[in-house]
Amino acid sequence: MLFVQNVNGDQTAFKADNVQITDTLGQYPTLSFTFVETLENEVAAQMMIPFTIIEVPENKQRYRIVTNNPVSLGKVKQYSVTAIHIAKDLHNKYVDERLENTQSLKACLDLLIKDTQIKYVLHDNFDNYAFSEGFGGGYADNLLMQNLASDFGFEFYFDNYTIHIQKKLGTKESFLFIDNANVSKISYNEDYSTITTYIKGQAKPIVQETTETVEEDKPTEYEIHSEYVSPLVEKAHWPKVAAETITDDNITDENTLINKLKASIHDYPDIEYTLDYANFKHNSVKFNNDIKVGNYGWLRDRFGIDIEVRINSYTWYPQSEQADTVTFGNKRFDPVEWQVRNQKAFERNKKLGETLRNQIVKVQGSMMSQDKWDSRFNEINNSFINSNKEILKQFEDINTRLDSIEKTGKEEGGSDGTSEP
Repeated sequence: MLFVQNVNGDQTAFKADNVQITDTLGQYPTLSFTFVETLENEVAAQMMIPFTIIEVPENKQRYRIVTNNPVSLGKVKQYSVTAIHIAKDLHNKYVDERLENTQSLKACLDLLIKDTQIKYVLHDNFDNYAFSEGFGGGYADNLLMQNLASDFGFEFYFDNYTIHIQKKLGTKESFLFIDNANVSKISYNEDYSTITTYIKGQAKPIVQETTETVEEDKPTEYEIHSEYVSPLVEKAHWPKVAAETITDDNITDENTLINKLKASIHDYPDIEYTLDYANFKHNSVKFNNDIKVGNYGWLRDRFGIDIEVRINSYTWYPQSEQADTVTFGNKRFDPVEWQVRNQKAFERNKKLGETLRNQIVKVQGSMMSQDKWDSRFNEINNSFINSNKEILKQFEDINTRLDSIEKTGKEEGGSDGTSEP
């Protein structure tokens, strides 16, 4: 059962099927469902129009319809609907104003939500940020997700019209996924194309005195220069893959620059795990797993290693027994885990080589046994012939005598072929 409300404020409940909700870190939650235009759903069908709101009773969140696809099924229609979280209303506002120089997160958020229904809650403290080109000039939600989140370093989630902001979402030790117990169909994707292991940086521009001899197009010189090499170059024998050089006019000391270089390097592959999760919401088995986007927990990977993973996306079916789908975001491994992987790969390769060699020897052995059998057969056959030469000669003599007797009888007999008594 879902609840629907149109732009006039009219509300009704209707029976829906295939209700699916997807929560993804750093994005708007989405909702999809289908329903048939039966007599009890007739009013709801008429309310499938722009800006209609759908509420899901299981999480008490509201979503605004974005697509509607009715298909005829004889005398009735089946509706396939998708909706996006109501916080997407923040996109209705375009921010023309701009804030310059150093600003607090609160000042930026106040600018975004001005004259909207959106509110926010800050769960942590954040340092001010110096904007080199100012802040503003875009859709409010884009400025939130693409600018402020990275500049101030925070994550967020939506509770209807309220934005909750904190440095890191989720809690540790929130779940344990065991293959063939409470999860199945584990799949993974590892993308190595974005790896970088070496980076250079420069900061604190040198102020040049303005003189008539100074060239206008002379490049800016910097006082601080540093570089950073990933420990995986030495410990995991990875090559030096250069990242784009970092230039920051706001950094004034080398330690801060080095920390930024470490944070900017991408010395790990993008790894994503996906699995089907039996959440046992309809039976008595309890695994006490807390499945929320941002939470951390444990999963046994294909190498038999228990690794800590974080939920990046969660697709669930609040009104059916269909297995939920959990997707884990990127996992950054330390050098020890890569060494373990290399060692296990070596051991498996060695075992595979031994197995292949044994199979070859076995086949060769079978071929040698056949050759020996052919040789033994010929040996037995020749021995039989040699040991029975006399008997064979006697048979030949008897056959010769029989042929001679038959020939002599025909020569001595009468016209009827018989001899006289």
